[in-house]
Amino acid sequence: MNSGRLGTGVAVGAGDEVGGGAARVSPLEPAALAAALAEVTGDAGLRASMTAAGLRRAADYSWDAAAAALWSALRRLPERPRA
Repeated sequence: MNSGRLGTGVAVGAGDEVGGGAARVSPLEPAALAAALAEVTGDAGLRASMTAAGLRRAADYSWDAAAAALWSALRRLPERPRA
């Protein structure tokens, strides 16, 4: 999320969930990573679309929303008896 919020493209493992805006490569294939980086750095249109997708995705997340979701989950836990 930090990269997306900054408008920086990312390369992620093929199974990682990022919701768009990232080059997907196998972490076990350095040549595939090199090819993906070369493609992104050499294609301004691709870079622009990845930047826009990353910014849109990052806008869906905030620390306030994460804290609210955690607090909501904690409130649903059963209360433990005090010793």
